[in-house]
Amino acid sequence: MAIQHLIEQSKVPKPIIVESGSTAATSAFTFLPFGAVLNQPPKRYLVRGMVGRDELTMLFGDSKAGKSLVILDMAAALVRGAGLFAEAFEVYDPITVCYATGEGQRGLPNRFRALENKWRFTEEERERFITVPEIPNIFDEDEPRAVANFVTEFKERYGDRLRGGLLIIDTFARAAAGADENTAKDTTVMLEHLSEAQRELGCSILVLHHAGHSGRLRGSSNIQAAFDAVLAVRQDTSGDLFLGCSVAKDAGDAPDAQFAIRVHTWLDEEGMEQTGGYIDWLGTAKPNQVRKSEAQRTAAEISELLQERATSEAAAVTAKAVAEWMQNTITEKTAGKALKTLSDNPSSVFKAKQKPVTGSDGKQNRNAWHYWAEVGE
Repeated sequence: MAIQHLIEQSKVPKPIIVESGSTAATSAFTFLPFGAVLNQPPKRYLVRGMVGRDELTMLFGDSKAGKSLVILDMAAALVRGAGLFAEAFEVYDPITVCYATGEGQRGLPNRFRALENKWRFTEEERERFITVPEIPNIFDEDEPRAVANFVTEFKERYGDRLRGGLLIIDTFARAAAGADENTAKDTTVMLEHLSEAQRELGCSILVLHHAGHSGRLRGSSNIQAAFDAVLAVRQDTSGDLFLGCSVAKDAGDAPDAQFAIRVHTWLDEEGMEQTGGYIDWLGTAKPNQVRKSEAQRTAAEISELLQERATSEAAAVTAKAVAEWMQNTITEKTAGKALKTLSDNPSSVFKAKQKPVTGSDGKQNRNAWHYWAEVGE
């Protein structure tokens, strides 16, 4: 309510009306002077430093790394409100959360039982937590479960209850049935549909996605570019699990929250043992600690690629080529740093060899250096 009041009271001008003869036509563009932009409400969050209000957020990670459990715990924090998520990130007034899931539906009751055991929800909090076992399709407009139909049905049943709240879609792949997530053409359509649903419902949307073989966001590069924030569940080399903000367009350097997956056990009515997973938060770590682990993973992946594809000087490649091999999930600069690390720190079975390239000015062009694998016996 307070945010809506700020919007109504702001000095942002209405869209310009263009007179065309005797017919008034609404302009497709809004032209804002600098001062009008300053008078707009500042950025607001559902989860401070992670999930912005009225924004699109994505969380990705490896399978079985706890993505869905993390999001359920976030949903619990949001329907309760006025506290902390992951014991580190502030949440504000309680909101409505709608969780659309096609993942692990058979295990969903057990997950909810474990979540209830941890949070001990009130009836009001339960009312704010709406679950939809079907995933809205964000690609095919003619599919009965198209996201536009989802928006219509939700509003018919619940009105504006999701305004200011959060819609969770678990997962992007299931919501993208019929599309190729690796092509910009298809993903652009999906992202436009997501944005339209976000505007119609007046909520934030958080989408879960899987990591690719490289451990990075799977699919076309324009997926990451379209989201206001990208969260990542990572596992470091020692097996510790972390939740962090991989990309945040308008946020500072937030800490990474370490967590463990615990199991709640109970006996059902027939005396059979049942189990459900939940998240136990273990504190925060400095982002550079996790990034160091990420850099080690990148170097290891590049090492494997060189040993597979560039095993001689004749087959030597540049950092740019390596970045392309990894489907541009890393930059050329990052690939260059990893290659330099590998060449400076040879292992007992592998050594990255450098082939400097000298320019017309007689100087070596580091960006053009070529690398290949020299495998030990």
